[in-house]
Amino acid sequence: MAFFTNEFGRVYIGRPIIRQAVEPELSIENKFQPSTTTKNPIDISFDQGSITASARLAVAYGVNIQTEAPKVQERIKRAVEILTGLSVSEVTVNIERVFAPSESHARPVKSPKESKVG
Repeated sequence: MAFFTNEFGRVYIGRPIIRQAVEPELSIENKFQPSTTTKNPIDISFDQGSITASARLAVAYGVNIQTEAPKVQERIKRAVEILTGLSVSEVTVNIERVFAPSESHARPVKSPKESKVG
């Protein structure tokens, strides 16, 4: 649990609240979606007054991960810092799946080996 202290005492911020701030930042322009391989695609941890976030995502086929993933990291960092007022020391993005851009939910794209030949 994260916390900060003010003139009235201590305020604690739980992981579920931070996850709620991060979730909207995981779906960006049909390029990324939360991974469906796990129940919770967001992990939050606290370390010496700062927050560390890790997100498991699916990426649309054709997206350049190297240029687009830093945008996701920045959006997550900004959302957490705005909500909590605490610093974010690290945001890790794990790409776990690839989906077809026309799909509404993340599903893996079949490789040619998996396609059935009539």
